[in-house]
Amino acid sequence: MPRPTVNKMGKRFGMLLVISKVAGKGRTKWNCQCDCGNTAIVNDDRLGKKTNSCRCLVRANLEAAIRTRIKHGHCRKGKLTPEYISWRGAIQRCTNEKSREWEHYGGRGIKVCEHWRNSFEQFLKDMGARPDGLTLDRRDNDKGYLCPLCFPPRGNCHWVTCSDQLKNQRHEFFHDKRSKRMTNWLMNQSREYRHERAVSAARARWGN
Repeated sequence: MPRPTVNKMGKRFGMLLVISKVAGKGRTKWNCQCDCGNTAIVNDDRLGKKTNSCRCLVRANLEAAIRTRIKHGHCRKGKLTPEYISWRGAIQRCTNEKSREWEHYGGRGIKVCEHWRNSFEQFLKDMGARPDGLTLDRRDNDKGYLCPLCFPPRGNCHWVTCSDQLKNQRHEFFHDKRSKRMTNWLMNQSREYRHERAVSAARARWGN
């Protein structure tokens, strides 16, 4: 036996104010007035959970994201610059538990400082353009991706070659590990550099 529907008349859910119940059989629906002035019909099971506006909030967030991307010009029409790839990769390693590299970064407490995590523009201002063939590296592997404000005077990151980055690895991590696992991890460390080489080769081949 289905549960009785709770009366939501006059209640507010996010930007939506319930003004009436939609007549008819089937799933319960509500007429809602949005703060932006539009009206919307929302399913009872979505109201206040997955739906909190007439979609105007979704559109506003999307437009803001587009404006941000166009503002710094490093993520336009699906083409990402090396600097943006490095910034996004660092955040991914430190925040996404499903990342293959999570264990060696976010899983052991490595974080991206708030100034960089919330602003690619600040990251770009502090780090500058990424020279060809270089990759993002931390000076102190036991500390996070820190800007000069969080780790004065130079911050904890710089652009280095893949060989220099591998020299800066945590050797103690490989104690009692199989050599195959070590090799795979080293390859993951230079993933960004190899990705850039592959993209450059493809562009040269196809004339892009």
